[in-house]
Amino acid sequence: MASVLDQMLTAAAKAAGANWNSVRGDAEIFAKNLIRDSEQIAKDFAAGNIDSDDVKTDLKMLADYADIVKNYLEDAVKAAAQAAFNAAIDVLWGAITTAAKI
Repeated sequence: MASVLDQMLTAAAKAAGANWNSVRGDAEIFAKNLIRDSEQIAKDFAAGNIDSDDVKTDLKMLADYADIVKNYLEDAVKAAAQAAFNAAIDVLWGAITTAAKI
């Protein structure tokens, strides 16, 4: 599953672009949790501890969790982009006010 984790994080980094560093820690934790839980479901099914209906239910819960994570990361990336934009505007405003002696 290590290669799956790497692939997940590579895809997330590509999608986040310049904002990757602002969400990387959370993305890594969420991805590791999804893989851990997926592995546990597979182990439980292989051991006969759960049946196929349980697997479907558990995978549906993981899909719901993944959707929540996706929304969180999208919002975090948007917030980082907004903060960067606001900082740039602050610098521009400072230059304008200095030049205009406002």
